[in-house]
Amino acid sequence: MVSARRVDETQGVGLLVLVEHIDWDGGWCGGQFRYSIWVVRSEGEMHRIYSDHAYHRPEICGRSTFEGRNPRLELIEVVRGGVVVRGTGCNGAAFGGEKKFIVGFDGGLRDCDSFADQARHHIARIAPKLGYDHLSAVIEIPGEDIAAAIFSSENGRDFGHDTIYLAFRDGTGEMQSRTVLRTSTYAVIQHVKILDGCVAVAVSAGGGRRFVVPLSELGRGA
Repeated sequence: MVSARRVDETQGVGLLVLVEHIDWDGGWCGGQFRYSIWVVRSEGEMHRIYSDHAYHRPEICGRSTFEGRNPRLELIEVVRGGVVVRGTGCNGAAFGGEKKFIVGFDGGLRDCDSFADQARHHIARIAPKLGYDHLSAVIEIPGEDIAAAIFSSENGRDFGHDTIYLAFRDGTGEMQSRTVLRTSTYAVIQHVKILDGCVAVAVSAGGGRRFVVPLSELGRGA
């Protein structure tokens, strides 16, 4: 059974989640299931990039009070070279809990929850302070190690500003940041995404503005 699918025409790939009932043990384990993610290339090539194997019984039997695992894999977003997956009850997650990770088209696995926290700590450390300071938003591009952040700072009397930063890992893997905008009005990040080899950041401050930064200026390939 195909439980989920996504298509990315830009990269010429399709992705699907396949759930297979591969065996049955009526006494102890119940059904044996394989949960896998497949990538299909535009030229018709198809291969498996992720697999989880578990048993699951529809009801608890007398021999065991454990009904097994029944993972659910959701394809959240296709990113460059891979797909963001939310797995419920999958390998690496607490039993019945969720785990968000990236599966590369080459089968490699990466965590995608940690970069936003690293960006948050970095910006909070380097941003100028006025006394009343707050990191109000961090929005990352999944799988890209790039995030936009807003740091708000006020002196409590008559002066303050919002600063939009880009936090990113450069070509050597080091965390870096770049100021995109500093404004005396309140700012909201509308979106941050990669378009045509650039990072595009849309901000609501000043009636709506859009900033474009080439990936090459961040020490990254296009």
